[in-house]
Amino acid sequence: MKLRKKAVGAIKDKSSIVVVYISTRNSFRNPDPEAAIVKATSHDEYHIDKRNSQVVFSWIRMSPVSLRPITWALSSRMEKTQSWVVAIKGLMLMHGVFHCKVPVVEMMPRLPFDLSSFSDGHLKPNKSWGFNSIIREYFAFLDQKASILFNQDNNNRKSEDPENMKVRLILKAMDCVVVEIFVVYGIICCDIAKVLLKIYSISRQEATLAVKVLQKATKQGEELSLFFEFCKEYGVSNASQFSTVTQIPEEKFEELERIKSMGSRFQTRH
Repeated sequence: MKLRKKAVGAIKDKSSIVVVYISTRNSFRNPDPEAAIVKATSHDEYHIDKRNSQVVFSWIRMSPVSLRPITWALSSRMEKTQSWVVAIKGLMLMHGVFHCKVPVVEMMPRLPFDLSSFSDGHLKPNKSWGFNSIIREYFAFLDQKASILFNQDNNNRKSEDPENMKVRLILKAMDCVVVEIFVVYGIICCDIAKVLLKIYSISRQEATLAVKVLQKATKQGEELSLFFEFCKEYGVSNASQFSTVTQIPEEKFEELERIKSMGSRFQTRH
């Protein structure tokens, strides 16, 4: 059964590549990066084609205008597929596009395709629900990332045990997400550290706001710790490389609470 499934997937991929090269060229189509996209998002769940992914990224870096035909080709493939393998490889490819560090990428307000309602058409519901959920959540994560990058650019200018999901492809996708989460967490920690350095020079009103922010940050830190522990147990390699999530010292909360109750007396002392 697995052999038949693999053969059918390979035939579909080869057929797609043939169609790419016999189709008429236009401003939306370029056969070379389009073929690389098909290969990078193949139906083979046991193989990740890094070489063709790099081909796509190289096209974007060398010629930013190629982003248009590349996103068109990727969108076309994503909107047609009912395979969780193709869908998650497409999302991983899109994740890599964001890291090409090309300004034109930051001009996309949303992802160029929609997988918010994705459903695998080849697996039984009791085996596909986990994959479907991962893809929908990964899509939502990247769609939000696109929105954040776009806004920054403007400002500057349950039933079955999911053991069947422990496959290399899912773990690789989660690796990408874990790295991204830890980068964002690091930025938040730096900002919190700046606030804590000024703890004795803030007003009562600022102290009240700071307490609320730190309480929320503490709760998120606890949730993040649980998430990383889950990832470590699950087998996500990057989760093991990060240190424990740092918790905000209790004495900082006590100082802020004291400032809240005593007003801005500290400002005259320091």
